[in-house]
Amino acid sequence: MERIEKEHKDKIMEIIRKAGDPENYETSWDNNGTIHKIKEKSRIKKGSLSRAQGGRFELKVRKDLEGKGWIVSKWVNNVEFKEENK
Repeated sequence: MERIEKEHKDKIMEIIRKAGDPENYETSWDNNGTIHKIKEKSRIKKGSLSRAQGGRFELKVRKDLEGKGWIVSKWVNNVEFKEENK
């Protein structure tokens, strides 16, 4: 049997502990039955809130710019100015 380094063993045991804790972690498995991802539930919620705040901010800025007469596209972030002939 192959010896496992202590650091590697600790990492494996931490993954197993997280996979068995449905209260604080969400675990997804791949088709082979191995752990695919372990996500901390508090971070999942934080990410959702951040994404929602970003969307609200973008909508607020877009409405402000449209109110000032700018043409705003959600998918195009480049501003092009007309070149002056010298």
